[in-house]
Amino acid sequence: MVKPNRTATNFSDPKIVRKYGVYPLIHQVVSKPALLKFIGDVKGHRVLDFGCGNGHITHALTQRGALCIGVDPSHTFILAARSDYPNLDFRQIRRSSLEGFKRAQFDKVILSLVLPGLNSKREFKALFQEASKVLKNGGELVLSTLHPLMIRNFKDAFRTVTIPASMNYFSTGAKFKNTVRLIDNTFMSFTNIHWTLEDISNELNINGLVITGIKEPKLPKSKYQSVLKNALHTPYVICIKAKKLANTV
Repeated sequence: MVKPNRTATNFSDPKIVRKYGVYPLIHQVVSKPALLKFIGDVKGHRVLDFGCGNGHITHALTQRGALCIGVDPSHTFILAARSDYPNLDFRQIRRSSLEGFKRAQFDKVILSLVLPGLNSKREFKALFQEASKVLKNGGELVLSTLHPLMIRNFKDAFRTVTIPASMNYFSTGAKFKNTVRLIDNTFMSFTNIHWTLEDISNELNINGLVITGIKEPKLPKSKYQSVLKNALHTPYVICIKAKKLANTV
């Protein structure tokens, strides 16, 4: 196992945040719609978008009737979210910390592609602890993260993934680079940190969360079908839904 490298993409960098404001094509076409469908009915539900970034998911959930709060450790991301969606509630937090929120406050907690940006096992574990703490008993944690089939060297029509020679799927906390096409036909590179499905499953179990559903989104029909159809032979993301047990403290 390689030693964890604490150098995930710096989402406090204004240049990166501005670039990320132009949705990565795969997120816009596949990841976001699949996640929103997987989350299900949110009308009247109290929802926390934990790691909200520039607020796109927070906005979409609010449009669907959720009482949604978006939180993120990046001040730059929070400023961008407030600028784009001035009527929504966005708050800056310390990394993986939900200090100031009450226990059992939310019906759902959403983690949309948050895990690849965590720099250490401590942050990884704290994220699940904090999410479980603010969830009501019977509430749901819904997360999306990069699919295990992404963790290999390859290049196709819209993405390039490069991993260190010493890394394999079991290299928990290892760094790898991922370049994706944006919807304006430019490209953006990310430095991601790898977590295995076993890592995720263990933390869910430790924090009283039981997996109730898994989704591996396929490419839907869209105006980008011709660009992506020969590239998406494997899933880009995996979505996991977990329910908090009734007697979890």
